[in-house]
Amino acid sequence: MDREQAKEYVKQGLEQYLSSKGINTRKPFRCLNPAHNDTHASMSIDRSSKSGIHCKCFSCNAYYDTLDLISIDYGITDELELFNKAYEIFGLQVESSYRQSAAEGFREHKVPKPIQNRTNTQLQIHNTAYTMPQQQYSIEDLEEAQVVDFTAILEAAHKALLENEQALGYMQSRGLSLDIIKEYKLGYAAGGYNSLLKDMPQLQSKSRKAELYKYIFPYTDTEGRLTYFLSEITDRQQVDDYNGKYRKICKGGTKLAAQIFNERYLQQGAEAPEVIFICEGIYDALSVEEVGGKAIAFVGTAHRRFLQLCKKYKPKATFVIALDNDDAGQQAIARVKEGLDYLELPYIVRTAASGKDFNDDLKEDKGSLTDYIEQVIADATEEQRKLEEQEKEAYVQTSTAYYLQSFIDGIEKSKTATFYPTGFSSVDSLLDGGLYSGLYCIGAISSLGKTTFCLQVIDNIAAAGHDVIIFSLEMARTELIAKSVSRHTLLEDLKQHNSTAHAKTTRGITTGTRYAEYSKEDRAIIEAAILAYSQYAEHIYIHEGVGNIGVADIRATVEQHIKITGNKPIVLIDYLQILAPFNDRATDKQNTDKAVLELKRLSRDYSIPVIGISSFNRDNYTAPVNMASFKESGAVEYSSDVLLALQYEGMDWQEGESEKERNKRVRELMSSVISKGKKGQAQSIQVKVLKNRNGSKGDTAIDFYPMFNYFTEKGKAGAALRPAADDWQTVSGTDIEQDISFN
Repeated sequence: MDREQAKEYVKQGLEQYLSSKGINTRKPFRCLNPAHNDTHASMSIDRSSKSGIHCKCFSCNAYYDTLDLISIDYGITDELELFNKAYEIFGLQVESSYRQSAAEGFREHKVPKPIQNRTNTQLQIHNTAYTMPQQQYSIEDLEEAQVVDFTAILEAAHKALLENEQALGYMQSRGLSLDIIKEYKLGYAAGGYNSLLKDMPQLQSKSRKAELYKYIFPYTDTEGRLTYFLSEITDRQQVDDYNGKYRKICKGGTKLAAQIFNERYLQQGAEAPEVIFICEGIYDALSVEEVGGKAIAFVGTAHRRFLQLCKKYKPKATFVIALDNDDAGQQAIARVKEGLDYLELPYIVRTAASGKDFNDDLKEDKGSLTDYIEQVIADATEEQRKLEEQEKEAYVQTSTAYYLQSFIDGIEKSKTATFYPTGFSSVDSLLDGGLYSGLYCIGAISSLGKTTFCLQVIDNIAAAGHDVIIFSLEMARTELIAKSVSRHTLLEDLKQHNSTAHAKTTRGITTGTRYAEYSKEDRAIIEAAILAYSQYAEHIYIHEGVGNIGVADIRATVEQHIKITGNKPIVLIDYLQILAPFNDRATDKQNTDKAVLELKRLSRDYSIPVIGISSFNRDNYTAPVNMASFKESGAVEYSSDVLLALQYEGMDWQEGESEKERNKRVRELMSSVISKGKKGQAQSIQVKVLKNRNGSKGDTAIDFYPMFNYFTEKGKAGAALRPAADDWQTVSGTDIEQDISFN
């Protein structure tokens, strides 16, 4: 098995892992979130996620996959160690060449806190070949047995058994009554099974040992046809392991054989049993039948066919998994449980009361076995009743009446919902006061100022005393700090001198050689700007990285921040399209979609605003912004709670305007905008709310002074921020760049 197969196998094994912890996954269970003191069963299996099967709590929104739980239970935070632990638990053999890079792209997110007071039991999973559950239990390859009418020869074999005192005595020594022997038409062939096939030479065996297999067990298919029979040898010392205790006789070979004894029980119908015992051997099934139960038998490795038939016929019965009390039986129980869980069919596990199997119990004490089987049937019936009550209750609770109180509570809670003003009153009015819990995606063309805008919003939030975490995937920490300090030099110069002569650009601050040329007033303004920034800098945490920060790292950092500081942070990612990919083999769109979905989950899990900056498709650089403008827009468009876009004011179509007229106007507009930026004049920026899940859409305009990384309300900057062009050209360190294509 290679790494990708192993990864998928572990993810699909969530229910098996939960079952090993004593959790019944067929109904809701207590939340596994260590921070949630769950007194009710509020967690259940969620198969709807695109990211794979998870368990999810509808109360606290905790969301865990198999790896998360292994990390919690064993206190493992190292990804490679986690991967190797998953190998061990699931009994997987992974190609050695993948070992060193096993953790690469394996974890989706980390869960560092351990769950207390839960036992960790390794699963015993038989893994001869990797198959995903969906593949393992598919019915596409379920072929019907080729029908051969064995009725005449099997009736002859049955008659021979009844007439042979020694052979009949052997069957009765196994605890079988004459009634059961007659009901199932058990037979005997003194010359072995070949003697029954005189008219069917194509089915005869050339083995000399065929004559040793004398006891006959007729099988019927799901339609009751005698299409198959099993032959048994009583003296196992006469055959080697290769030949085995039983031989299957059917047309087409064992692959097409009706390998399940009494498989007619699996069909729905008026006569279908309410409780079906799953036994390993045919004598065990007949023993259950002897004392009043209904049983099927695998007789070997027929669990795959059993699950295929269950998927096909969807039986209404509750199954009793009653395989042998040995190591092989325990492994088989794990496989059957896995399949029934996947198919969402009810079951209980009950092995033999005293012996290895039910036939041992029957031979020892029929009365005790009768009592035991009756009790097991009662247990299974009660389990079915409980499940039906749970299903009924669950369905009834989908009525809107059950949600009214939580609806009312939600309204009351919303009155005090935490929100964070952006510092721009016109933008806040569009957002019902500011940023709420949710995923905000903000996009714009290159060099329009989307990072600068978001950074100013973040600074405003930090200045109000709230923690923020910036994940900068493109700019260094020093660049971001310099942008903020540059803005403050402008504000300080306006405050102190009502001038812009001493304000500095980003490059003017970070280039040390220029400081020798600065005047006393210049230096004083820079010092004042740094002091202003320092007043809230303790609330700003910047993590930089190029290509090596993924969503898992973001989640882990947020969790660590909350753990250490006790504060929930606002998160900014700059920008989405260069996050470390989940899968190197996936497309950019697939990786972006996955990242957006996980960031959405992060915002919900911790009830925080998460802001993701997005680039635009180059084809949209000169077009009015819309949802399709966002690069790799699929999940960005559909999963974001709020979708914001920035564009130069005037980019929208004007009424009655032809395409040719618009193209000319846009060229002139872009040239004018760029020129204004270089001269230090305001660029009018339109902020559009393209999507607002819990509010209205709309737009507003703000002014942007790119030279000093400053956004302000439209027309509120004052005359001092609109000096003559010559005055602005004397400002040292101009670093305005524009890259606009007019093609």
